[in-house]
Amino acid sequence: MLVRTQLCSVLFLIGISAVLSQVTGTGNCPAHPVVSNFDWRKFAGKWYEIERFFAIFEVGKKCVTSEYSELPGGDIRVVNRGINKWTKKDKLEIGRATHFHNEPAKFDVTFPTGIFFPKRLEIWVLDTDYSNYAVLWSCKKFLWFFHRQYAWILSKERTLTEDARIKLYEKLEELNVNTNKFYLTDQANCPDGH
Repeated sequence: MLVRTQLCSVLFLIGISAVLSQVTGTGNCPAHPVVSNFDWRKFAGKWYEIERFFAIFEVGKKCVTSEYSELPGGDIRVVNRGINKWTKKDKLEIGRATHFHNEPAKFDVTFPTGIFFPKRLEIWVLDTDYSNYAVLWSCKKFLWFFHRQYAWILSKERTLTEDARIKLYEKLEELNVNTNKFYLTDQANCPDGH
């Protein structure tokens, strides 16, 4: 009985620390402006994750990429890929995105469900130059009065220049996105195809 109680306590503390590591707030999700005149076809292709907010579904991942391609009917195929740092196993998640009506820089992305992976996210493109960098952001309400934010800085290359990062941080700070919450994604020593 004591071992079971201790195990439950440890699991509870791990769960609390995971929740506390995420970017959360009270009330409704903040409203941020998105890229005007967003061109999905220029955005399509492979992107490397440079930085991100903590997300339980990305714990232990390195060499993370996202690839966007058009599906018949206008929806978008989203392929997120990464390697588990500890097991070295490749993790592949395939989702489907649809555009918000009249808001081309906002997507409703659905992924297969998993124990820690959200089934659905609204992804907003806050900034991109289409060929070097992109900033994606999402916010999801939970427990009626709280919200959880996710954000990703992506690049068409495995690295992003310091000048580009500074510019993006300045833009995000103007939008009241807390840049102190970003974690660097490990893109070192990645196998071909990642």
